[in-house]
Amino acid sequence: MHPRFVTAALRAAVHPWSGTVARLSVCLTTRCQIPSKFPFNTANLRNQSTMISPALPTQKFRYLAVLDFEATCDDKVNLSPQEIIEFPTVVIDTAQPLFPVVKEFHSYVKPTFHPTLTPFCTSLTGIQQETVDKAPVFKVVWDQFLQFLADNNLTESNTLFVTCGHWDLVKMLPAQLNTLHITHTPKVLQQWCNIKIFASHHLKAEVRGMPFMLHQYRLPLIGRHHSGIDDSRNVAAVARRLLEYGQVFRVTPKHEQLPKFQGTTAKPPPPPHKVKAKPASLEPLPAMIDIGANLTHKSFSKNMPDILKNARAANVRHIIITGTSVEVSRTAIELCRRYNATNLDAGGDEFPMLKCTVGIHPHDASRAMKNSKANFEALEKLITENRDIVVAVGECGLDYDRQFSSHEDQVHVFTQQAMMAARLDMPLFFHERSAHDAFMQVVRDVNQIVFKQTMKKLRGVVHCFTGETTDVLNAYLDEGFYLGITGWVTDERPERGAGLARLVNKIPLDRLMVETDAPFLMPRNIKPSPKICEPALVGHVVKRVAELYNIDGSEVADCTTRNAAKFFNL
Repeated sequence: MHPRFVTAALRAAVHPWSGTVARLSVCLTTRCQIPSKFPFNTANLRNQSTMISPALPTQKFRYLAVLDFEATCDDKVNLSPQEIIEFPTVVIDTAQPLFPVVKEFHSYVKPTFHPTLTPFCTSLTGIQQETVDKAPVFKVVWDQFLQFLADNNLTESNTLFVTCGHWDLVKMLPAQLNTLHITHTPKVLQQWCNIKIFASHHLKAEVRGMPFMLHQYRLPLIGRHHSGIDDSRNVAAVARRLLEYGQVFRVTPKHEQLPKFQGTTAKPPPPPHKVKAKPASLEPLPAMIDIGANLTHKSFSKNMPDILKNARAANVRHIIITGTSVEVSRTAIELCRRYNATNLDAGGDEFPMLKCTVGIHPHDASRAMKNSKANFEALEKLITENRDIVVAVGECGLDYDRQFSSHEDQVHVFTQQAMMAARLDMPLFFHERSAHDAFMQVVRDVNQIVFKQTMKKLRGVVHCFTGETTDVLNAYLDEGFYLGITGWVTDERPERGAGLARLVNKIPLDRLMVETDAPFLMPRNIKPSPKICEPALVGHVVKRVAELYNIDGSEVADCTTRNAAKFFNL
């Protein structure tokens, strides 16, 4: 992202909880960890472009916390008392674009009254005996969960728990607390929305369970049914779909029952009408790849399907979404999974294929350093658990132009990400502004270590290369780096892109890639100028580059696509 615009984007994208990154989940052990792979709502409705209303209503509760316990059970006798053996919670932020999952709490629980799981219980839930044997007892998990609520300020005024039925909070939790003589229940757990009742009113059909809702809303099953964490994620996907339809979540009275309807099938009501945007016209070009687009930006939140359709219509076959922080990277992964699934259901020709980078932008370095260990662990888990989606580490590097982070913090965060990329054998998506010498010093220092260990060097592409000098260009080329060219090259003003325009044809075609940095850096060779830069406009970058090389646009498109596909292993 270009430094002139990244500040506003970071302010829009950084979640208010970002300072508590280390306190996100308890997963399998008693230790807090960052949840790194959320199977987000992967809708497969063909008309996804009309799903989101232009003006969605404000929710009464900012956060929806989906909870779905698993407990000891048997198919032959009624166990008494039943005990919770899996305690998951998935938190949705209703105030953010696309309603992302922002937190997870997850712990297995060791039962004490019936410590040996029955074969039926293991078969139903998939929970193994050794898993609960190693897990903490309920009292420990309960205290951790209360701390999770406190750390993230989840209260009865801003958070509504969502359950798939009344059982979890009407029967199971009160019984568990009573058995262990725990008398205090937070007020936030004394109100909830029964999503079966809520969805029944929306669908005008009696909802009997989660599989029925997934089918009616055309959502895939994530994981396995009766896994507590998977069920919570699936119910969260349904909740997010209802949010997209503009449904305002409300507290369900504990005595309210499922409404009765005639028939057992239903279809969601027609979503609000949405006018489709039109891409700027351009002569047809071969398949292109936009290697850097900030699709997590709020300006795309209401018309993402149209943006993707425009790109596909312009023959953009792949878009790589830029990650600039832990939270933004997580959202980028969500977008990839969601719209790739929708595209697959439509036959594979509706949208471009989406991939993303995962990293910490230099502007965010000082904030990331406040909890550096947790943030670097989070980045690595996001990468390793989403290798089918994540294609590079970054946007990372140095920016001594705007200096939103100290030089020391930037160098440290960049170095750590470069070492991570080497360790994971991944390329880097670089950012460098007014810091060339320091940038190259980090590259040399890391390469000296990496080469001794692996006999390899760092692989990278310099995002949004602005063409400072021939010496700078040659230094990048000598390291084997690729150069990403944006709409900056179309800006002929002396203080802007004129220098790059003079230099760009010195870049070997086999080291060249193109990008939009959308929604920033609008190509200035479009008349009249569109209101927003989007991936569909990458062809205008190709057109200008071709003019500067004095070759046909199709040759630039072919070369840059081939380079990007090889570099990112697309």
